[in-house]
Amino acid sequence: MSQPSSKYRRQSEESTSKIDCVRFALSLCESGRLEYLSSTSCRLRMAFTAPGDKEWWVLDLAEYWLPATDLMPKCLLSDDAKLAVATILAVDAYLCGAASTKGTHRTIATIASSIAKYWEWGRLNGLYCPEDWTSAHFRLLERDLGKGRWSLALRARARVKALLDTRPNPCYIGRTDPRISIRGEIRGLMGTNLSTLELGCARRSVHQYVQPERPPQGWATSSEPSQPTVTWLLQALWAANLVVRVPKPFAFSVTPFPDPISRAKRLAKPHARTPNLSVEQAVGLLLHARKYVYVYADVICQLVREVGEIGLKLTSTGLRQKRHNLLVAQLWRESKIRERAEVVLGVEISMMSKGAGSETNVPKLVDMLLSSAVILIAGLNARRKDEIIHRTVGLRRDSFQIVNRSLQIYQGTFYIEKTLKSYAPYFINQTTFDAYTALQKIEEAQLAMECAITREVRSEESLRHSMFWSRTFAPIAMRIAPRVWFDFSFDRNGAGRAFALEALEDSAKLIGGGAHIFRRFYAIIYFYRFEHGGLLAIRYQLAHWNCETTRQYVTDSMIQAAEARIPAELRRAPEAVRAAISSEWSALDEELKRVGSEKLCHAIAQLLNGQSFSGGFPRLVERVHRHLVRNVDYSAMDIERKTEKLHRMVEARGHAFRPLPHADCAAGSSSARGAKCSPVKGKGPSHENATALVCSGCAYSWTSQGHIAGLKADLEVLNIDVADSPPHTLLWERRMLTRDNLRKVIWLHERRLAQAK
Repeated sequence: MSQPSSKYRRQSEESTSKIDCVRFALSLCESGRLEYLSSTSCRLRMAFTAPGDKEWWVLDLAEYWLPATDLMPKCLLSDDAKLAVATILAVDAYLCGAASTKGTHRTIATIASSIAKYWEWGRLNGLYCPEDWTSAHFRLLERDLGKGRWSLALRARARVKALLDTRPNPCYIGRTDPRISIRGEIRGLMGTNLSTLELGCARRSVHQYVQPERPPQGWATSSEPSQPTVTWLLQALWAANLVVRVPKPFAFSVTPFPDPISRAKRLAKPHARTPNLSVEQAVGLLLHARKYVYVYADVICQLVREVGEIGLKLTSTGLRQKRHNLLVAQLWRESKIRERAEVVLGVEISMMSKGAGSETNVPKLVDMLLSSAVILIAGLNARRKDEIIHRTVGLRRDSFQIVNRSLQIYQGTFYIEKTLKSYAPYFINQTTFDAYTALQKIEEAQLAMECAITREVRSEESLRHSMFWSRTFAPIAMRIAPRVWFDFSFDRNGAGRAFALEALEDSAKLIGGGAHIFRRFYAIIYFYRFEHGGLLAIRYQLAHWNCETTRQYVTDSMIQAAEARIPAELRRAPEAVRAAISSEWSALDEELKRVGSEKLCHAIAQLLNGQSFSGGFPRLVERVHRHLVRNVDYSAMDIERKTEKLHRMVEARGHAFRPLPHADCAAGSSSARGAKCSPVKGKGPSHENATALVCSGCAYSWTSQGHIAGLKADLEVLNIDVADSPPHTLLWERRMLTRDNLRKVIWLHERRLAQAK
């Protein structure tokens, strides 16, 4: 029995042999970016493809359906010449104003799918041509979309029930192994463009049809059509508006959705506030990523190579399936590398994944290592995700260079996605370079596994792509899977979420995966690196780590040196590169401002709740607070509102935190004429002169218990340095003076904290 769509595909090819609607539509297109492929399809060249990837995205109108009505039989979209032409022209209307980016093909796929659903809705409501639509139809449709997306608008539940009443073959409807899932063939039987996910509102009916006898766990429940987000509804409305921009008679005669932004905000559910990455979450992710890069990376690479060696042995045995499976288990059980890795990681490790939620396995460990590299490189350099992992513009084998290893000076070339759309050089810190080195190691290990099993050696040309990829060996099937490009996200099944769950456990559920998460990560580490307990534990392991390395000035010579690794078509003038870098810094400054303001507000809240701090600025805040208490309105407020009021007053005076190793400086943009680090009295702060001793007596210093813990760690190191220095030398005397001053500062801060209790 043939699949339901094959008959209609043949009919489509026969009907379009008379009128080639695709060729006709392309003759009316203006962008010049769509190319003819067949009588039912055209294609678009994708931007930024990696070696070995497909270069073309195909728009095949024979993949979309038009449902049966009382007047018309069910057919493919390619069978209706007018609607097919209108669809291609709408896609072209978008391409006329769209740049060629890595996501262009995904956008037009969404547009084509949405427009096909508009035609489907039209058929269900007796509208067969674009000019038949009126404003009343669009008002009716937008109401349904705003209540339950396309599942409600296209009557998914009722249509599935009507189909099941015709008693179709269950094998085209759904399957129950290992759990109920709706098969894609049902779309052809219904003549719908709804995805199987959108048909989930009829999952229970499908389950009861496919499995009439009630299973022990009961039949599956159906999902209710959900109200859309503003973004989703805006994209759906905007796709319809494209059909106005095409020539008649293929265009709508009225504008479907005037002012789509206002309509989407009015009809969709309100924006839910995405939870921000917290300080504890950022620190937890950093420490766990560091553990993978510095402790686990080598053993993970050894495990990958071991899988390759086992694969090589298996491919040369020629055993039958049963003996073959026994040998796989035996070789893995006897592996010394596996034993050592389990000791280091503290868990049992299987060779292959055994399904979702399975135990620790080699492919999962590879994903964890890649996730840790994303967090460290993107987080410590405030980069966007795709600037790190994208298959072509992401980090490659030649992206980072050593400038001076002894001085720990390194340079990286990052793609700037939003403005420059090309590469720019940056200085990077040691931790970033170490994460990059771990990436190189895991890629070499995967290449070794690939070579051992396939006997193929990759050329340098074939490796001109991102290092964020993986391949897995399936020992039972005796084959190596195709290359998979790594994706990092905090979505439910994303690699980032799996990493966060391992690092943070339950608190990982609160992580929001917004577009600027790595900027916020950078800002949190920037502000809390000198006082957070988790970061103090690795204070001297990160002594070489300068959070501001990525913001150092980029010279013309750096830009010219980087050009050798940049394709000619992407090279930009030095002025354009520096302007783009400056724009990136400005965006980062905004995030630093936000996180700094949050920290100041949190510190004020702690102060009002009775926590003790040392330094002049907490005393200033307390004086302002005591003054405000005399006001009846202020005194009647709860702690939260008092904190907000006090915070606004302090910021209005220009005060803001700047992190220093021994304290936070709150001078901000205020005049700060009493700053102790000022070289000339009354001229404001000069942070290059700021030391623990100088700041201990400054009116703008804010010292926490975390800062004091850091100072004590510094004192321990100084004691060792003094003991190692030749007595009575200049070096010994300088270290003795520094140690004495540090002891004095610690005593002073602890005395203040004791008096404040």
